[in-house]
Amino acid sequence: MLEAVIFDMDGVIINSEPLHYEANQQLFDKLGFSVPMNEYSNYIGISTEKMWEDLRDKYDLNENLDTLTDKHRKHTHDFIRKNMNGNEIPGIRKILEELKDKNIKTAVASSSSKDLIETVIKGFDLCQYFDILVSGEEVEKGKPNPDIFIYAAKKLKVNIKNCLVIEDSTNGIKAAKKAGAKCIGFNNPDSHGQDLTKADIVINKFDVLNYDLLKSLFI
Repeated sequence: MLEAVIFDMDGVIINSEPLHYEANQQLFDKLGFSVPMNEYSNYIGISTEKMWEDLRDKYDLNENLDTLTDKHRKHTHDFIRKNMNGNEIPGIRKILEELKDKNIKTAVASSSSKDLIETVIKGFDLCQYFDILVSGEEVEKGKPNPDIFIYAAKKLKVNIKNCLVIEDSTNGIKAAKKAGAKCIGFNNPDSHGQDLTKADIVINKFDVLNYDLLKSLFI
């Protein structure tokens, strides 16, 4: 039975992947290297630490990992905060309102920092729709590991097998399925060629979602 719906944030609630890419390219330029989109797309959905651990080794960066991740969080947070208006995913508010009416628990579970999650959810005036907000900073291993979704289900006090995750990235879908949750893949073109085939169903827009459809995934 459907007890809770867990939403990724970037690319699902806010169309922020283009913003992340632009902000990151600015930071990459300052550090003296560039990352083409076909390479960058592999980092969509994973933790900041994992991305910078990989980039630090690949581009032989001198700064330590903590310094790089701190610079990333500050720059990305400031950039998205200034540019987030008008980037709410169409249809997301409608399904959130329906879930609230049906007393279905909801969560955000995102690889972004807790500060950025709170900035986006408050900025879009969506706080009333979510029971909890969970960041990848709160778990040991980020996506594609299942930790964040297992942790979110525990905080919601529901069985992960009764949870539905909505994700737009390959790494997020892998994490959801490893956790034992049902998963909807959102085909966001700005998330650049993510493999959504492991999701239970794939949608191209949120307007097609309703409570009965979500509930039917558990029959």
